Amino acid sequence: MSMRRRIHIPAGKQVSVVMLTAFAKAREQLVQIAELYHDSIDIDHAFETSSVFNNMRTAMSTLKGSQMNLYNSISKYMLQTANLGNDRQQYLAHNKLAQNALWRFDISGDLDIILLEIDDIKRSGFAKEMLRAYEYWKVHGLALDIVFINDEQGEQHEGLTHFIRNMANTEHLWATHQEAGHVYVLDGKDITPAERTLLRTVARLTFFTNGGATTIQQQLEQLERDNQHYQDMVEYPVLKPTSELRVWSSLDFYNQYGGFDREGRDYVVTNTNTPMPWINVIANPRFGCIVSSTMAGFTYAYNAQQFKLTG
Repeated sequence: MSMRRRIHIPAGKQVSVVMLTAFAKAREQLVQIAELYHDSIDIDHAFETSSVFNNMRTAMSTLKGSQMNLYNSISKYMLQTANLGNDRQQYLAHNKLAQNALWRFDISGDLDIILLEIDDIKRSGFAKEMLRAYEYWKVHGLALDIVFINDEQGEQHEGLTHFIRNMANTEHLWATHQEAGHVYVLDGKDITPAERTLLRTVARLTFFTNGGATTIQQQLEQLERDNQHYQDMVEYPVLKPTSELRVWSSLDFYNQYGGFDREGRDYVVTNTNTPMPWINVIANPRFGCIVSSTMAGFTYAYNAQQFKLTG
């Protein structure tokens, strides 16, 4: 949705603006919500009540601010598709299994998954941290599954499994119980390489304890550094026109790089030195054209008898 509202602020004064976002199954319910928060006094009261409740819940959770920041940083990847690091590309390339291969472990695959591969009971603190995060997300209504792979090779293999399960079954006083996914503890010796690749593929985030791995915070920071390759950070060479272009005096919808001429019959590119590579698509159900910043493109036309494509 997109909304526009004109606000007048006198010189030297300040204005408070509130945007109310609501969800309802019927229009009447939305109207009731809007009426409930129609007055600024009611809105201030709602903020104060929410602040008191959040402060109480935070105090009961015994979580540090750094922990909540970490859990929030992780949770954003549960709500979006992100390409974190080259390792994930390798998992995608080598994965040969589908969602139904998860069912052997009683994992549906319908919820987002966080994967932690733990190889030493001495690193059980990783599991404890993830389970505390799980309780934190559950309180805030985020549904997901946490999968632990027990790769402990020593005598404490069973002990690690019991530790994680006991921790998962402990009811935390500050977290109300609600169905928000499940905790799974898998035996690494019972998982084939193909199944492990599948788990790493479907997991939104994967953390490790093997090889002297760093903390969860440091692993997340490293993944984010690997993911900082957005287009606006890429240095593109300046595009040079191959020939002199005519200077057009009047173009409709001109944006300093091009516009429409001859009553919309031509789209004229006057400057190819654009900040970013681009492609313009202009289409209706029967005709369309594509032109790019490299001056390459094509047109197509369709009717009941034939389809034409022209480079």
